Amino acid sequence: MKKPEITFFDVDYKASKKGFVSLPHAHQHYELFFFDKGQADHYVDFTRYSIVDNSVFLLSYNQLHYIEAKPYSHNVGSVLSFDKEYFELLDHDSRNLFGTFTKNPSYYLDAEIGTLVNWNLAQIKREMAGNRPKAETVIFNYVRLILISLFRSSNADSEIASPRRATALRLLSELEINFKEKKTASAYANMLSMSVKQLNRICQAEFGTNLLRLIHQRINLEAKRLLVYTRSSIKEIGYDVGFEDQAHFSNFFKKLNGESPENFRKSISDIYK
Repeated sequence: MKKPEITFFDVDYKASKKGFVSLPHAHQHYELFFFDKGQADHYVDFTRYSIVDNSVFLLSYNQLHYIEAKPYSHNVGSVLSFDKEYFELLDHDSRNLFGTFTKNPSYYLDAEIGTLVNWNLAQIKREMAGNRPKAETVIFNYVRLILISLFRSSNADSEIASPRRATALRLLSELEINFKEKKTASAYANMLSMSVKQLNRICQAEFGTNLLRLIHQRINLEAKRLLVYTRSSIKEIGYDVGFEDQAHFSNFFKKLNGESPENFRKSISDIYK
């Protein structure tokens, strides 16, 4: 069995008078970003979130992100990176704090909680640098304390599992596995042994949209990710997200984004010129 892995990185981004933009990328792991000091924007799956003092971002497996720093800004903080095996060791509430295509990945802390999170991260760095007995256990407990602090300081405690919420989470899990092959509302309703009407009510209450639109949003997100961080052709990307016909894929993409896949890819690449 693979040993769970966690890594610590210091963050120290100094921008010139032009600022800077990091390359969009996605990781095959989970990340916790903490900014002790910040004046930038963090784009996560094409949505912009402000980086300010005492801000935290919890990124999930395969989420695409990049940072655009303001001129002369100095962004300082830490990153924890851990693999799927480590993530699965976390409790249910902690895992649910991480971003998904329906969940905001950002947390903005007051100075007191920010100081606490920063201290816990410093202890993790210290334990990783040493050769102390039970260091892995100590590090894991510091990670848990950080996530509990985020849970307490957010509205997460208002998301206590209800039957409706449990169904919504199960739907997201099935959607993540099947969105490339299954594109109809009835397919997911059948998986969850519910009617489309019942599932639409849950989607509207939990996500503010209907089931079919939710399915389309997930397909669209994957297409946008592939357009940015791969060199695959439009035809190949369309096929990868479940479209046999390139014209059908292009029409689907333009309907949701207001531009063709080609123009979307160009607009992202123009950021770095």
